[in-house]
Amino acid sequence: MPTPILSPPTAQEPFALAFSMKSAVEVIRDGVVGVLTKGMATLYNVKDQVGEWQVPGGFADVIDTWGRQAKPMVDYEHGLDKVLGTAQIGWGVTYDLTPEGLYVECFCPKDPTPPFQHNAAAKTKRWREIYQDILSGRTRGYSVMGVCSSVGKALVRWS
Repeated sequence: MPTPILSPPTAQEPFALAFSMKSAVEVIRDGVVGVLTKGMATLYNVKDQVGEWQVPGGFADVIDTWGRQAKPMVDYEHGLDKVLGTAQIGWGVTYDLTPEGLYVECFCPKDPTPPFQHNAAAKTKRWREIYQDILSGRTRGYSVMGVCSSVGKALVRWS
């Protein structure tokens, strides 16, 4: 797909990249047991399930925004899970801007950190199900959260 001619962005809104894992390994990180996942957060010029695509160069701000956060946001199913909602289930560890798109490594603790405050029993149970699904390979992705600017369906800037 050719890169569209860009005019000023028409919208800036919360956006979740559908992270696709290449690997998931249980590790201990900073004294916490969890799963370390690696894979592409998104590929340039590849339409997603709702027909949007990331324009090459659209991650130019990631170094100064998402990458500077102490624990960049990771949630499950774009924050649409009926039990977890937008609860943070993990965080970005590192990333790399590649010619193909954005590569990320994320860490998700075995137990929610910090513990859930509201509906804690149900959310903790749901998180442990998802955690086991990640380890077993039944779940191959989750969401890396940020803010995007778009022109139509072309996502031109993500941070």
